Amino acid sequence: MTGLYEKLGIKTVNITSGKNKDMSSMNDEQVAIYQSIVDESYERFVEIVADGRGMTAEEVKQLADGRIYSAKQALENGLIDEICLYEDMQNMMSEELGGVQFYTPDREVSLFASFFAKIEGLIPKSEAEILTDLEAELGNEVPMYYAEQLR
Repeated sequence: MTGLYEKLGIKTVNITSGKNKDMSSMNDEQVAIYQSIVDESYERFVEIVADGRGMTAEEVKQLADGRIYSAKQALENGLIDEICLYEDMQNMMSEELGGVQFYTPDREVSLFASFFAKIEGLIPKSEAEILTDLEAELGNEVPMYYAEQLR
């Protein structure tokens, strides 16, 4: 866009209350700010995975280099416990937690349908609303998990 703006004679001016409020120019200082945020998040991620998987931080860092893993590769590297079908996961969670109620999302409402709906009751509740209602019905002492089936 910068080249196009220059050709058209358009100049942008950003007015801010501090030198790093508008970090769209990305000078060296601003790149360093963003990099520090990414580094902090990465270190926290490494801690969580190392703790949850019983690995050292170095072992996690060898795996966490930005690549993606297939389910088989993740299993071989100790990043997941097993590979199973969605229904198998539901059964295992129900057994372990002693009877779990699962919410299965309905199909998404089209923009057309929601635009022309006149009465609030005609618009299906969002997944968040359904889960909130379920939590209120069951009480907040019940552990709840949300999993969505991969397609």
